[in-house]
Amino acid sequence: MTLSYSEYSLTVFDDEGWLKMGSSEDLYSEHAVQLLDIVYDLHGGDKRYPYENIPFSHGEDGGITLSPNLMAELSKNENQHLMGWAHENIKSLF
Repeated sequence: MTLSYSEYSLTVFDDEGWLKMGSSEDLYSEHAVQLLDIVYDLHGGDKRYPYENIPFSHGEDGGITLSPNLMAELSKNENQHLMGWAHENIKSLF
């Protein structure tokens, strides 16, 4: 299976080479699952999570600041596609 991401869709080629298209909702769901998996790996063992120890903060201007350990994970090559998405959408997941 081969995956190709864009801002609005997820393109999937199955093992036989058939093209499958996903909607922006599918891409949102895929990114949400990936981000929440990362957050759980980082904070899941903390009894304060998610009530006291959330992986981001937001300023009075509505801007989002991701926690340093989450930023470090999203900076890895395999997670970089989530960086901008996380800043725009993480607040809606908590």
